[in-house]
Amino acid sequence: MRKEKLIPRFRQTILFFSSYKGEYEDKVYGKAVIRRKEGKPYLELLPSKHLLSGYLYYLDENTFKVIFHDEFISPGKIAFTYDASQQVQGFTIDLPSDDFHFKYLNFDKR
Repeated sequence: MRKEKLIPRFRQTILFFSSYKGEYEDKVYGKAVIRRKEGKPYLELLPSKHLLSGYLYYLDENTFKVIFHDEFISPGKIAFTYDASQQVQGFTIDLPSDDFHFKYLNFDKR
């Protein structure tokens, strides 16, 4: 498993993690869960969680890097969307892949 250092701003973001954690769903792909694992934000894309699960690392205001446990899957970016009152509405995935078109997924918070 690859290791990655947390950038300093991530430590501030973890305080607000409750707004990100929860269950999400894409109409075609299915469910995803964001939760804490070993005290860190963790993403599971449930239909393929044995391949598509990994820790989230803060990048900027609405974007996290995800490093999946399967080392053959490139790291990706998770971009969160918000409503007018800054409540998390969902997320999209930016992950270059010849096997699957992640760019078409749009996960809504349940």
